[in-house]
This record gives sequence, C-alpha cells and structure tokens, in this order.
Amino acid sequence: MSQHISGQNHLPVRQLYEDLFTRGSYELTGQVFHSGCPVHFGNRHLKLEEAVDEGKGWRSAAPNLVMTVDQIRETGNMVYVSWSARGTHTGEGHGLRPSRRPFLLRGNSRFLVVDGKIAEAWNEEYRPELLRQLGVSGPKAFMMLFTLNLWSMLKGFIVSLIS
Repeated sequence: MSQHISGQNHLPVRQLYEDLFTRGSYELTGQVFHSGCPVHFGNRHLKLEEAVDEGKGWRSAAPNLVMTVDQIRETGNMVYVSWSARGTHTGEGHGLRPSRRPFLLRGNSRFLVVDGKIAEAWNEEYRPELLRQLGVSGPKAFMMLFTLNLWSMLKGFIVSLIS
C-alpha cells in the first residue's frame, strides 16, 4: 500500500471505509461527515442523506461487502484514495433480486476534509460496472439507472418547491 500521510485529514476517510462501508456502522455518519456534505459520483450530485441511503442499499444487497483503501495520499485538506470493493450479491437492495454473483470493483475518490470531518466527496461513477458484474443486462441497467436518476431529480425538485 502506497501512502503519503502528512497530517490527520486521512482519519475520517479511513473511518468511512472501515466503519461505515465495511462494518455498516452508519450511525457514525455525523462523526465522519459535516452536515450537508455534497457527495458526487461522476456527474451525479447527491445530498449526504441520499448517498448514505445508496450505501445502505448496496450493503443490503451485499452484506459481506468489504471496502479496502489500497492507496491513500493527503495533500493539505484533500485526501486521495484508490479503493477496492469486494462482496457477493446475496441480499436484496436497489430493487435487484440476489444474483449470488461475486463482484470486485476498483475506483478512486477524493475528499475535502475540514476540521476533522469530510466536507465534500468526489467519486468515480461505479454503478454501470457493478451492474455488469451482477449480470444485469445492458437495457435493464440503463432503465434502472435512468429511473434512479430521474427519481433523484424529482425528489430534489419537490424539496425545492416545498422549501
């Protein structure tokens, strides 16, 4: 594992991977993230609560999910991570019936850490590759992602009308 650690900003990022993602300890979200932290997945922009719900859904789908920090580098308030995720799709989550297929994903993320908590997160979009590994056909994956994205946009629009 290659690392360049100069301060303490990597600590909440490690806690994210070890406690929230791998152990499913989502009650620690407030210790790891600033309230209102935006989370980006490629071109998708989620509120923290939406990103946490997405994570919980994948944890339900793969209860044995393990996310590993393969490389971590800290530059000032930015923390850069190369990670891997392993699991087996044995549970239900995100509307998918268990395929019993194992998956292995690799990706990169970066985090802005302010006052010991993650203030903003940028991630590569992982869903198309995960769905491919789970055996979801191209057209079904497209419709699923389209529907999820549309639903997310509609929720945001409705919340903005109410506020």
